[in-house]
Amino acid sequence: MRNRREGILVCDTVNQGYDIRFGLEEYYGSLHCGSRFEVRVKGKWIPVRLELDLPDRWYLVGLSHIDLNGLQARI
Repeated sequence: MRNRREGILVCDTVNQGYDIRFGLEEYYGSLHCGSRFEVRVKGKWIPVRLELDLPDRWYLVGLSHIDLNGLQARI
């Protein structure tokens, strides 16, 4: 079993996308369309894929109506 790191999904204003924040200044390094990871919703880890609905609406496949900011995430 591989180790997974847990953090919080945050808006990446530099790259105009999303990133996972692990600590005060430690980040995954920018997520892109098609990035796969897990988010915690209602106490359960759910595998998701990040996608972009042009011009600038990021969403998770299968959870398209959930706010991404602040979600617990692991990768």
